[in-house]
Amino acid sequence: METLQRTAGRRPNRGFAFFRAGTKVVERLSYAELLQASKSVAGALRKRGVDPGERALLTFPAGLDFIRAFWGCVCAGIIPVPAPPIQETRRERTLGRLKRLSEDCEPALMLDPETLEKLKSDPARWQPPPPQEVAFLQYTSGSTRQPSGVVVTQRNIQANLSMLATFQGAHSSIVMVHWLPLYHDMGLVRGMLSPVDLGADCYFMDPLEFIQNPATWLNALSHFQATLTGAPNFGYELAAEKAQLQAQPDLSHLQVAFCSAEPIRHQTVQKFIQKFGPGGLNPGAFKPSYGLAEATVAVAGETGPRCKCRELSLSALRDNRVEQPREESDVTTLVACGGPLGELDVRIVSDRKSLLPDSIGEVWLRGPSVAQGYWKTTPDSDPFQSYLQTNEGPFLRTGDLGFLDHEGSLFITGREKDLILIRGQNFHPHDIEATLEE
Repeated sequence: METLQRTAGRRPNRGFAFFRAGTKVVERLSYAELLQASKSVAGALRKRGVDPGERALLTFPAGLDFIRAFWGCVCAGIIPVPAPPIQETRRERTLGRLKRLSEDCEPALMLDPETLEKLKSDPARWQPPPPQEVAFLQYTSGSTRQPSGVVVTQRNIQANLSMLATFQGAHSSIVMVHWLPLYHDMGLVRGMLSPVDLGADCYFMDPLEFIQNPATWLNALSHFQATLTGAPNFGYELAAEKAQLQAQPDLSHLQVAFCSAEPIRHQTVQKFIQKFGPGGLNPGAFKPSYGLAEATVAVAGETGPRCKCRELSLSALRDNRVEQPREESDVTTLVACGGPLGELDVRIVSDRKSLLPDSIGEVWLRGPSVAQGYWKTTPDSDPFQSYLQTNEGPFLRTGDLGFLDHEGSLFITGREKDLILIRGQNFHPHDIEATLEE
């Protein structure tokens, strides 16, 4: 709440813009307008009897209403719970997920476009709520199983936003353009909360429009002279492979293009840089990073002038060893995710022992941006309370496998639960997928 008030006071005319059909802005929301709208929604929510600390399930199509609803909850002291919108083409699946989320978080109400419109037409005086420790619940996975709600606190958010400001830059001229869904942790924190924290202009589009026409994202980066953008690996792959462009987009203003949320493929990095380098893209703008909802979002990021890559033995990696390849057919290239950000303590662990550099194990974390746990987690299944044999802790067990090199850069090699054993060798699904694509 204080962050929005501060930004609305310092940079009232900057804010969010939603665009469609190429680069046509169809709606704008300045930070001053967002603050006013949030207070109005908050007052209406309290008038309806929703108390501070209760949950509100947010399900909105792409657009600015999600932002109004989220900050309205924050201003009322109500805990927002972002959820995917109901999709008619996948109605049964999305309704099933909403049902599972509702059963877990027990919301006082569900906020959707229709409900938000009613709240707007029933304004009430806003009064500051008592301080709330929990900022929001971020649900992970859960397409076929019970989803887990990460309890993200105000302290977690402030720590992670500070880390992101260092990673992405904190100057006043930042212009962000993205297509990330706001109900996902990367879109929520990096694509919505971070712009508010920085007072940046943020242009965003419907993720489905990007999937259908990847050129829209690239043309928007050029048109709005974006300095900051980001996507998972598949977004850069789709843009490099499928974008039908009439002219080379001007990406010379782009200072940071972060890549996170899934394994980062060296082939994708090279392909994207080679294709859009002629349009002024600085190869150093490509910033691999690593994060997860359980640590708010950001954990590690490349802050150097170029992303770091290492050629290693594929057969050795399958046996969880870091070795130089002895023959060309055994070469695989890993992209580093950069070093730990802020005050995060990142360890590589096996059998509850912290490993030396270039040793593969599970990634463990601790620090101010690591969440306090899951909503309704039972102690026996709590990965947030993990201790080394030396009794150091608690750490978060991420379930991801990787190693730190001698310079402190983090390399992710796979996911512990996803390992496939074939004839005594470990195979990672993303390696199999990459081989099939080739």
